[in-house]
Amino acid sequence: MVAKGLQVPPHIYTSLMTHYFERHDLAAVDALWAQIEASGTVLDIVFFDRMIEQYARIHDVDRMMVFLKRMSNRGLAPGWPALQDVVVKLAEIGDWERFDQIVNDVEQGVGVARKGMRVSPDNVIHQFWKAVARKRALKPKPEPYQEIFPHAQQEKL
Repeated sequence: MVAKGLQVPPHIYTSLMTHYFERHDLAAVDALWAQIEASGTVLDIVFFDRMIEQYARIHDVDRMMVFLKRMSNRGLAPGWPALQDVVVKLAEIGDWERFDQIVNDVEQGVGVARKGMRVSPDNVIHQFWKAVARKRALKPKPEPYQEIFPHAQQEKL
């Protein structure tokens, strides 16, 4: 299609990217992304959701977050499953600051959720909040003393 000068629709790019991720061919993923960027193709929400989900699946948190940011910068709202993958992955690596930021964005309708979240079945939304609650339960709690006096050394009795 590209050789004939035809515009490749976003769903074709989504299928190709999914295929490359399934083969663990990250060089092909990078090459296809470069081609997409050079072509100026307008991508849809499904493409961005899949990129976020695939990078989460291979534990590439940096790229996962880059695609979440690209999506947000283009005024697109992530789907609940993609966002669930983001918060779960951030919690798994102990990045509680970004975890809290994403959750706050959704609760307050700001940041990645500033355009509103996509309409989804209640069970999908419930799954997101259930994952948030499960991961929050694992968040380390600060010692009360250290919270009040973070730089003080506790004296041993």
